[in-house]
Amino acid sequence: MPDAITKVVELFKQVWGGLGLTGRALTVLVGGGALTALLWMVFSTHRPDMTTLFSQLNPSDAGAIVDELKSGKVSYRVVDGGTRILVPSAVVHEIRLHLATRGLPQGGGVGFEIFDRTTLGTTDFVQRLNYQRALQGELARTIGQLKEVTAARVHLALPQPSVFTEQEKPATASVVLNLRPGARLTPEQVRGIVHLVSSSVEGLNADRITVVDTSGKLIARPAEGRLGAGSTGQFEAQEAVEGELERRVRTMLEEILGPNKATVRVAAQMDFTSVERTEERFDPRGVIKSEQRTTETQQSVTASPAAVAGVASNVPDQTATPSQSGQSTAKSTKEAETVQYDVSKVLERKVFSPGELKRVSVAVMVDGTYKPVPDGKGGERKEYVPRKSDELEKIKVAVKNAVGFSAARGDEVEVVEFPFDTSATEKERALMEEAERKAFWYSLVKPVLMGVGVLLVLVFGLRPLIRSLKERRLPTFDTPGMLSMSQPGPTAIETGPDQAPALDVASDDPLRTGLMELARNNPNVVAQLVRAWMVKRPS
Repeated sequence: MPDAITKVVELFKQVWGGLGLTGRALTVLVGGGALTALLWMVFSTHRPDMTTLFSQLNPSDAGAIVDELKSGKVSYRVVDGGTRILVPSAVVHEIRLHLATRGLPQGGGVGFEIFDRTTLGTTDFVQRLNYQRALQGELARTIGQLKEVTAARVHLALPQPSVFTEQEKPATASVVLNLRPGARLTPEQVRGIVHLVSSSVEGLNADRITVVDTSGKLIARPAEGRLGAGSTGQFEAQEAVEGELERRVRTMLEEILGPNKATVRVAAQMDFTSVERTEERFDPRGVIKSEQRTTETQQSVTASPAAVAGVASNVPDQTATPSQSGQSTAKSTKEAETVQYDVSKVLERKVFSPGELKRVSVAVMVDGTYKPVPDGKGGERKEYVPRKSDELEKIKVAVKNAVGFSAARGDEVEVVEFPFDTSATEKERALMEEAERKAFWYSLVKPVLMGVGVLLVLVFGLRPLIRSLKERRLPTFDTPGMLSMSQPGPTAIETGPDQAPALDVASDDPLRTGLMELARNNPNVVAQLVRAWMVKRPS
């Protein structure tokens, strides 16, 4: 092995010494280019695919995650100004699980893990302060889970409890939201955030919470529980009603017609007048308040002579009853009835809350269907086909039922059909498909192109080098007894392939011995010398 290496080194020295300045420069350039291309191909092929580990990170979380990756000797890249970290896609899930066990990312604040490092000498004031910090951090993490929110901060003002009720101060809270570009919170989400904070803090009412975004826009105002608190609240309430009705109709039509096949607009008229009415009614028909009935009966016995005739019979309401003793009995009955009537009264108190829906108008535009037809150029195009009238009528009935249509209220629903302009959507879809197709083919062709590039560099770069080696001036042997090609007599070419030229050299000639030694030690040089003689031989 050392002899082979020595021979290679000697051969390289001979070749390098035979090259001129141009040949040497060309050799260095070609070799360096080929080596660079080969190294680039190897490293680009074996470089791992990087994917996003976490994005939208704050500096503290990003620094902690980078420290963990360094300690684990995991390759990573930090991009987007330090807010996004890339790791190899093959281990991204394992790294996320490992970081989750370490409590990363924390979300820009400390949580209840702050109590894991408490000491015995911690004062009560520090404990209360740590509890407030932990509560703020946990609320910020929870609110940050919303897909529209990238980060959140919560500030709590918790007064110290007092033994005197009159001296107690209410707790307040402020929430700052960093929304994603183009994102917007719905009224339901805002109310959810407000109630989440109020339910998590003891003694905190929802009307004492303020929510703003990073641009300073007020999202939720304190003490804005009533709809009629102002024109802004009324407008938001009307938007909420219109948005809910529009969502009902749109989701229903998307399930029937498909996505992007219908456009829905809802206009709602609402009455925000707050009315309180007290009504007192009287019933003209009498109602018996009291009733009294009295019956009185009297009976008397009178002695009268029997000879007197006609006396008892002439007394009114008395009947003379003859008796054996000559006595008469008198009986009288008296009845009295008293009824007292009163007028009935009904007192009714009604309170009408603001936000009554007075009228709803719904406009629905639906797209037709399309069928493929030949375009005359060997391809296909889509031809618009209108929908049937009974189908549009069914859609109209479904929309009425979805919005709670009321003819007495004067509601209106219109469903019309128009061909939608989908050129922008189709162009965007075509661009996305083209980008995906290019990425796919690039992933396939990239290794092939790199291999072809290296091969071309080797072939076309080494060709001038080989040509220069052939054309370089080879060494000659100026020995008196050396065979000359110009001597008369037959040569190998003239005598034919089966005949060898007769060399007039003695077997013990030192020239023969030197040539054989040279051919044995440097066969390549001797071969090049013979080829050069054959090429330069005069015809």
